[in-house]
Amino acid sequence: MAFAAAAGPIISGVASLAGAAMSASAMNSQASAEQQMSAWNAQRMREEAAWAQSKGALDAAEREKQGRQQASKARAALAQSGVAIDTGTPLLLEQNFASETAFRSDVEMANATKTQRDYLNKASSIEYEGAIKAQSSRTQAKAALLGGIAGAVKGVGGAFSSGGFG
Repeated sequence: MAFAAAAGPIISGVASLAGAAMSASAMNSQASAEQQMSAWNAQRMREEAAWAQSKGALDAAEREKQGRQQASKARAALAQSGVAIDTGTPLLLEQNFASETAFRSDVEMANATKTQRDYLNKASSIEYEGAIKAQSSRTQAKAALLGGIAGAVKGVGGAFSSGGFG
C-alpha cells in the first residue's frame, strides 16, 4: 500500500520531466527553423542587392549610350550645316552635353548603390532578428527543462518525504 501511495508522485515527477524534455526539444527545433528562415530571407535580400547594383550599372551604361547617340546626332547636324564643330560654341555645347550625360550616369549608379546598401542592411537586420529569436527560443527551452527537472525532484522527493516507502 505504501508503494502505491508513493507511485503517484513519482509518476507525476517523471511525467513532468518528460513533458519538459519534449517542450525543450520543440523549442530548440523552432529556434533552428527561425535561424534557417532568417538566413534564407537574408540571402534573398543579398540577391536583390546584387540585382539592384547590376541594374544600376546597366541603366548607367544605357544612359551613356543614349548621350553619345544624341551628341553624335547633334555633331552631324552641325557639320551638315557647315559649322565648325571642333571650336567655339559647338565645342562648348558638346562638352556640356558630355558632362550632363556623365552626371546622369553617376546619378543612376549612386541610386543603385543606395538601393544595394538598403538591401544589404535589411539582410543584416533579418539575420540579427533571427539570431535573437532563436536565442530566445533556446533560453525558453532551457527554462522549460529546468522546470521539468524541478517538478521531477519535487514529485520524487514528495514520495519519499511523505513516508510512502516506510
